Amino acid sequence: MDDMREGLSTTLYDWVGQDTEYGTKSEEQLKEVFINLDKALKYIHNHGYYIVSFDPREIELLDGEVNQVKFNKIMPLPVAYNESNEKKKEDIFLSACLQIGLYTHTLNYLNVDFLKDNFDAFASNMPADDVPYYRGVIERGASVYLCEFLNEKSVRDLKKLEQELGEEADVSQVINPDSIDDTNEDINNRIYKQISGLRESAFISYFTYPIIVFVIAMIFFVICMIILNS
Repeated sequence: MDDMREGLSTTLYDWVGQDTEYGTKSEEQLKEVFINLDKALKYIHNHGYYIVSFDPREIELLDGEVNQVKFNKIMPLPVAYNESNEKKKEDIFLSACLQIGLYTHTLNYLNVDFLKDNFDAFASNMPADDVPYYRGVIERGASVYLCEFLNEKSVRDLKKLEQELGEEADVSQVINPDSIDDTNEDINNRIYKQISGLRESAFISYFTYPIIVFVIAMIFFVICMIILNS
């Protein structure tokens, strides 16, 4: 799709420092950008598209901001429901592989089959709290977004804490899952504005063209009637 750069940007590859042996970002910094990458992924899926390339050189951080993640290569999801779901599942899997590769500094030579068979060898170099998520995606093919996993985990942890402290407070007053923005909606609306723009254009065309044809036909009919009656 057309370029959507807005101001100075950097690729994920360069931001991470992938050209160095161990990268230049901490685990906390990586996790922050991965959460926003995941939100962008979910946003794109929700708007009927999937990711063509997870190459970090094809993923940009607009203005160098970790919450402005732009996938450069996206395509419309297949129309068939099953094929569409498979594409989404594949994207979630490849996104997890990308993140694991960057956490463990193995992206340049990461082998998917080896990762599946030796997940525990990689786990020690990832955030311990997030290992169950990556294990579920890699070993069991779970089709869950990282942001959804973290939101659910926050709610569960708070409930557990309340039970331990004997608190009676309603968890929903502290964290309401329905109010959590897990697609970074406002920012991604701007970054991926062509997604909705193209759909709106197609929608308008779908209804406008028949009307134009009908009006032209009516005008032609009226002219013919005038000629015949003159």
